[in-house]
Amino acid sequence: AAMTTAIASEVVSFSGGSCVETAPTVGLSPTTTVTSSPGGVVNYTMTVTNNDGAYCAPATFDLAAVVPSGWSSVFNASALSLAPGQSGSAGLSVGVGQNGGSAMKLPLGARIQTQP
Repeated sequence: AAMTTAIASEVVSFSGGSCVETAPTVGLSPTTTVTSSPGGVVNYTMTVTNNDGAYCAPATFDLAAVVPSGWSSVFNASALSLAPGQSGSAGLSVGVGQNGGSAMKLPLGARIQTQP
């Protein structure tokens, strides 16, 4: 008797998905209350996570700190280029202004801007 073997094959193709952009996550450390005398410098580490979907291209995040008038802020990197899901960090030094008493709490905010 003749034996017949059948072989089945299937071609699976995937089409490219769409990019879903999501706001990045931003963190500063230390996260505890920091105090400094006027004219002092406080150092932070800012961490950014790109939360875009897997089909998105890498994004460049410009770093900026919002500090009170008369204070200064300097990052050791002006921007971070991150693939989706990737995190990166930059150092931030904040110069405390001469305004205020002998010591004042450091108010600090940060914003991230993406470049298309």
